[in-house]
Parts: sequence; structure tokens; C-alpha cells
Amino acid sequence: MTTLSVTPAKAGVPQPAAGGISALAGMTILLLLAGCGASEPARTQAIARVDDQAGLLSPAAENRIAAELAQLEQRTSDQVAVKTVATLDGETIEQVALAAARSAALGHKGKDNGVLLLVAPHEKKVRIETGRGIAGVLTDAEAGAIVREMVGAFRSGQFENGIESGVRSIGRELRGDPVRPALLRKDAPWPA
Repeated sequence: MTTLSVTPAKAGVPQPAAGGISALAGMTILLLLAGCGASEPARTQAIARVDDQAGLLSPAAENRIAAELAQLEQRTSDQVAVKTVATLDGETIEQVALAAARSAALGHKGKDNGVLLLVAPHEKKVRIETGRGIAGVLTDAEAGAIVREMVGAFRSGQFENGIESGVRSIGRELRGDPVRPALLRKDAPWPA
């Protein structure tokens, strides 16, 4: 890496009086320092909406899902992400989902309105992890119904269709569209 250093005198910048810093430079430094620690980074930064580590989605499907999730966030402010992993590496789906949701910093600060859809095909597991701010809108029962809907597609090897269907269903729930019958758990294996 090459660094370029220019001293103020060589750059034609007037030098402060000997033994002190110019008032303008001092104020600039104070303003910069005041802004540095004033607030923590906002959790509204751009998030990776689709992280397909297991290779289940085509690039076109990734783009469709990412666009749908961006549109959903604009409409509801809820942040949803999809992550696939080749394997859970001996961890539970709950552990991996929670760690992934936290590292992605899903949801807006103070709202905790993030949702993660996690698919682990090797272990045949799916989980929808919701932030506390979403729990009343996307309940465990509704998440369980969505997972079971997805598993139907997965059984026939249609991972892309199952994931896209799950994303659409999550979007319907978050927008408050008509609800399907709610059933059992929010994580479920699918048989071989």
C-alpha cells in the first residue's frame, strides 16, 4: 500500500503561529471528535438480504427475493433476510439462526423488527427467527405454518420455490394480509 503525505507548508496552506494551533483547525478537530462517539452506528444500514451459502438459489431468484424484501422494508420498516447454510456444523438450528440474526443486526434499533429465514438442507431444518418487535405480527404458530408450506416444496427438491414461497408468506404476515390457518411449531425437519 502506498501512502501519500503532504505537509501543510508544501501544500501552500498557511501555518499557525508558532507554539499553537489555529482557531479554525482547533474547532474542526473538536467538531470531528464530538461526532465520533456521539452515537452508535444505526442498525438501519444496508443488510445482506440474501446469503445463499448452500447454493440453493439461482442468481435470478436471489435478485427477486432481495427486491421483494427491500420493497417489504420500505412498506413496513421490517427487515427480513434469507440465509442458507450447507450444514449446521453440529449446532442447533436455533443457535445458528440466533447468531446469524444478531450478526446481521436485523431490525431497527428500538423496534427489534427483524426476521431471519434460515434453511439448512443437509440437516433438513428450517427456522424463522423473529425479533421481539415482530412476535405479535408473525407468531410462532404462523411461522410454523410457513415452514410447513416450504417443506412441502423441499420434499420434491424445489428449494428455490420453497424459499420464495416462504418469503412471500412472511411478507403477507408482516403487511397484515389475510392469514392462513396457523399450526404448530416454527421449526420442523422434513423427511427424506
